Amino acid sequence: MNAPYPSDMIISKVLFFFKYEAAAPDVGDTKLLSLFFFVFVFLGSVGVLQIAASYNRMKALSFFRGPKTGYVFGVCAILGSILIFYLTGDRNVIAPRLEGGQVLGLTFLGLATAVVATLAIASYIKRKQVVDGLDEQYPDGMEALDQEVYLPLMKRLWSTLKKKGQ
Repeated sequence: MNAPYPSDMIISKVLFFFKYEAAAPDVGDTKLLSLFFFVFVFLGSVGVLQIAASYNRMKALSFFRGPKTGYVFGVCAILGSILIFYLTGDRNVIAPRLEGGQVLGLTFLGLATAVVATLAIASYIKRKQVVDGLDEQYPDGMEALDQEVYLPLMKRLWSTLKKKGQ
């Protein structure tokens, strides 16, 4: 006899209860949701970078002179990103939704944009800072970011590499 297993009966009843369909529903228009997700990742990442820069006293990444201001800005950016994303619509719905590839792509795009924007903004804000004593001894690696802002550091590194190449 081919009596159905009890587990098969339970699964079929559960699937019937939830009205399971093999095909996923239409994702809907995701343009606005994509924009809000990008802003969510971007602002959250800028906030995290400001908190990390304030904690480690990294001039190249920090927008502010004092660490307390960086902490406050970072927390406000993170909370603001969460509020903007979740208060602008019901994010717990079937349609519209972001598929896995869209989430991955928007996450990487938001993170990369946040890093580039943080470096550019910090360099612009602190463009008039002159670091004394760096002509004789160049710090290596991450220590260079503790003492000098990013764009002048890259300019100096590029000119050093050009001189070595000639």
